[in-house]
Amino acid sequence: MGLTSIAWADYTFNLWIGCRKVSPGCAHCYAESYARRFWSDPWKTGVYHVTSPQYWKQPLAWDRKAAEAGRPATVFCGSLCDICDPAAPEGAIDRLKGLIEATPHLIWLLLTKRPERLGETFGMFWLGGQRKHVWIGVSAENSERCWNRLTEVWNQGWNVPQLRLPPMFVSVEPLLGDVLVPLANYVGGPYRIVDWVIVGGETGPAARPCNLFLIDSLMGLCHRYSVPLFVKQAGSRPEVGSLGPCSQKAIDQVESWREFPEQFSRPFDPALRLAQGPARDGASPPALSAGARPASPQPVPELVEGPDPFTTAGQPHCAPERRRYQ
Repeated sequence: MGLTSIAWADYTFNLWIGCRKVSPGCAHCYAESYARRFWSDPWKTGVYHVTSPQYWKQPLAWDRKAAEAGRPATVFCGSLCDICDPAAPEGAIDRLKGLIEATPHLIWLLLTKRPERLGETFGMFWLGGQRKHVWIGVSAENSERCWNRLTEVWNQGWNVPQLRLPPMFVSVEPLLGDVLVPLANYVGGPYRIVDWVIVGGETGPAARPCNLFLIDSLMGLCHRYSVPLFVKQAGSRPEVGSLGPCSQKAIDQVESWREFPEQFSRPFDPALRLAQGPARDGASPPALSAGARPASPQPVPELVEGPDPFTTAGQPHCAPERRRYQ
């Protein structure tokens, strides 16, 4: 933990080690496999390993380093736990809130599969305050859970008068089915409601197939609404629908599409991070035109054409170009 191999964050931080499985996406949990190597299996015993006081001091050092560098650093909070777990160790969330308040130069990416408990866990007013360095993320493996979990966040936020929700992101990992992420809303808008999308196939010896056509469709949807998309990996079993296994060229093409929100202010790194624009080596990503993307997000009315995503559930916005994968 700390400096991380997870390509979309600078650091990982865990309040405790352990979780409970809530949906099919949890079946081959990498965190469970990782934890077995160092601790007794909290997923089976239900006894969570609380991280040490010394470990909790690390984000303070990261914050100082980010302040000296003059740009924020990102912290993925909850890589080995779920921050909204009802079995959370007593006092852990209050300690986290204090730590977040003390580290204004870190962008905290709070990811959960239990968004219905956000208000109870943190308090919606705390999440929706003036903190610009807290992002709320939901993890979902298919359209049904993506819509349900995002709706849980919106319902809690919209029911509180004068509450402004924090920036939101969606982690579609592992990708197990068609995912239509509702990126914009037209009630009182239009306006963007998801600020970043991360997607990846499942890895490991028991990995389930990842259909690259579905990533392709998600690329088109994000392009349409000028939402940055980060493709983490194609997974251990990348396929192209009924065509079966795909070429390494197709995998490289998909995995080269890695974007970050402008707020992260990351320096350009061609090895890992791509600015908004063409993919690595100048090629456009699958199913996108060769034209350059806008340098910064544009107002939704200038980008939206055709039906509202809220009325076309389950229908991909961008038809995959099969010839690119053959």
